[in-house]
Amino acid sequence: MKLTRSAFVSVFIVLVLVAAIVLGFLYKSANDSHKLAQSNLNAERLSLTALNKQKTDLAGQIAQATADVAAWNGKITLLQTALGQAGLSLKLTQSKFPASAQTIEYNETLMGLARSSNLTMQLLVAAEPTSGQLGSAGFKFYINVFTIDVSGKVSDILDFVDKVVTNGIFKTGTLTPVKLDIPQPLSQAVKDQMRADIRAELVAQANANLTAVQRVVIIEKAILSLLEEPSAGPTVAEMTQKIKDIITVEFGANIANSLALDIALAIEQNEADNLIRIVADIYGNYIGQLIAEGRSDLIINFLGKFGEDITDALGEQVSSALPGQVVEIITKKLQALVAKQIEALVTDDSVNSRLATAVTVAEMPAAQLTVTVYSYKGD
Repeated sequence: MKLTRSAFVSVFIVLVLVAAIVLGFLYKSANDSHKLAQSNLNAERLSLTALNKQKTDLAGQIAQATADVAAWNGKITLLQTALGQAGLSLKLTQSKFPASAQTIEYNETLMGLARSSNLTMQLLVAAEPTSGQLGSAGFKFYINVFTIDVSGKVSDILDFVDKVVTNGIFKTGTLTPVKLDIPQPLSQAVKDQMRADIRAELVAQANANLTAVQRVVIIEKAILSLLEEPSAGPTVAEMTQKIKDIITVEFGANIANSLALDIALAIEQNEADNLIRIVADIYGNYIGQLIAEGRSDLIINFLGKFGEDITDALGEQVSSALPGQVVEIITKKLQALVAKQIEALVTDDSVNSRLATAVTVAEMPAAQLTVTVYSYKGD
């Protein structure tokens, strides 16, 4: 069948339209795909850019972390080194501390330093050691506190302080500021009182140190003095014999022998405590009997000057005096004479020497200081 021209044109136009439609559809589909691909490409580019940025950031973070790790490792190394040095320092410090609290050694050292500085140690008080601990390392130590009072020249006190500060045993110690006291010179009234006190103290010491034999000798001298006999003259035994002769004449041999024997035994047995009583009783009873018999005039013949003292003491009542009154007078007189003999044992030179030392000490500057010493206690 043969197509006409017009039919052919129509078919051609239809084909062209179909082709155009297909091409348009294909173009649109391709264009949409291109846009989608372009969008996806852009998204991928953005994602890649973000990934690259993250990579860069992560690389920076990794580098920073690596640097931080290196820094921390360095710090750890330094801390380990410091810890090791601290351990060595602790051991060194511990080695410098005394092994334990040495109160006796400290006391002896302080007293020795005071002596070497020509000071007088007035007071040294060591407080009970206390414990302390340093940090978490468990470093335990003792704290010893010593309070010291010394007296001497100011220059010697300063020398003592310097010796304490520089002495090795106190290398872990501290010294508080020194309290210095410079007293005023003593008045004469105070010195006189000091002299009297010193004499009384020396007399008391002399009295306490007397042996029984020495005390009897002193009583014998007191009796001789009572009878106004020279100290180099007749002994008490000889005087007793003299008294015995008088009593024998006046009262009979039996009484005289008995009384003389009591005195002799007291002297022989060193009964110092009984000797004065025995002598006073013998003389007192004899004189009392003379008074009772109206022969008081014989008192002076019997005891000489002391007989006059007894008569004067009794006064107008001499004719009625009791033996006890006479015994009391003689006892007190003998005791006073014995005390005088003991006081004579203390010389003025000994008193002056003690007084000079006491005045020097009293007028000497004094200082008080506190030494605190730290010693290692250990585990």
